Amino acid sequence: MTRQGIVGTDDLIIGIAADDSLADVVTRINDAGGDVDASLQYADDGRVSLGLASTTAGAAGRFGVIDDGVNLGWRTNSTGRDGSIAVSLDGGVERVIRSADGVFEVPSDGESTTLGSDTTLDAFGAAAAEGSFTLTDSAGNRSAINLTVEGITTVGGLVDRINTLGIGLEASIDADAGTIRVVDTAGGGGPPSVVDVGGGAAAALGLTGDAVTETVGGVERPVLNSQSLAPEDGEGLTLTVKRLGSEPITIDVGSDTSSVTTSINGLVTQYNQMIDKIDELTFFTEGGESVGLLFGSSETLRVQRTFADLISGRISGAGEFRSLGRVGLSLDSGGKLQLDEARLNEALENDPSAVEALFTTEGTGIADRLTEAADRIAGVENGSLIRRAETLRNQIDRNNLRVESLNERLENERERLTLQFYRTEEAIARIQSNQGALASIQYIGPDG
Repeated sequence: MTRQGIVGTDDLIIGIAADDSLADVVTRINDAGGDVDASLQYADDGRVSLGLASTTAGAAGRFGVIDDGVNLGWRTNSTGRDGSIAVSLDGGVERVIRSADGVFEVPSDGESTTLGSDTTLDAFGAAAAEGSFTLTDSAGNRSAINLTVEGITTVGGLVDRINTLGIGLEASIDADAGTIRVVDTAGGGGPPSVVDVGGGAAAALGLTGDAVTETVGGVERPVLNSQSLAPEDGEGLTLTVKRLGSEPITIDVGSDTSSVTTSINGLVTQYNQMIDKIDELTFFTEGGESVGLLFGSSETLRVQRTFADLISGRISGAGEFRSLGRVGLSLDSGGKLQLDEARLNEALENDPSAVEALFTTEGTGIADRLTEAADRIAGVENGSLIRRAETLRNQIDRNNLRVESLNERLENERERLTLQFYRTEEAIARIQSNQGALASIQYIGPDG
């Protein structure tokens, strides 16, 4: 009897007879229940050999074979060691990640950030630190915040300002989720909303999305949540390698386009809210019995025309795509923005870099064009609406001064007329007195 030993942490001794085939050896080894799996290996030229593989991954699975009287011509094809892969994220420094079980956890480059009162608005993105936006509760009460003018630079400052607006919105910081929460307490029938009017701050904070219904204090209320600063636990990429080989493995990781679609849908929502507001302010009923507050306003028409031209016009200098129609964005017959998600997904699949360039190219991409148009119309420094509002304020001030002057003149005229009336009454009284005196004079005849 010849024996073959598999030596490791535990010894496993297998008895092999002279007339045993390789298949018999495979069966005996596997039936022994050790830490090694045996199998028959078939070469392209028809040769058959015995293969042994550890059931334990990495360096912990190393084993050796001792022959006693039988020379099976052992050949080591691999050395027991932990698997390793080299990973470079976004063209950064290459990192080597090791795994004993063939599963590699590739962490993201982002670091968790705890949200607090002192967290700067810059942490959400450059656009979150400046500009202005309006807030509307479910009952239709509205107010506005201008971050630049009011000097609001931190999350705590923004939360405090929202809570002092005097409308049915209460803001707080959710440190665990890394978000700013705005809870609607008005109890109205409409949805609460936050809409940018200059600078894109609210969109950068992630507050311009649709409200979700949550239970707050035992009551279901609409809630607006900002985007999170902290990535969720376990965020990253997990690779499972089933077999190690001598040839390098290239892994292409596809992009998740859902966030792109969500962001573009946010643009559609904000644009259509603007159109709804313009329609609300400029409506006209047949016969002219009722009109909106800004009906016939050239500024309102200019706002709508400016953004409509950007959305539907030709875009140059922002990559291969020359229009938003190439990525599924278009205006319908009512001037509303609509998104063809199938066409957007097709563009993202075929040429994602061109989609990115269309929106993000500095100066000429649609994002910068929209920002520049918003600043030109409603910018805090030189926006046309700000200038128009300043002109109206100056006109109101002048009218108020004129009203004060006219009131003063009226008061002087009243005093003059009152004095004149008084003097007239005095003259009439004297005349009446004289008439009485004359009436009392009696005729004295010659006889005396």
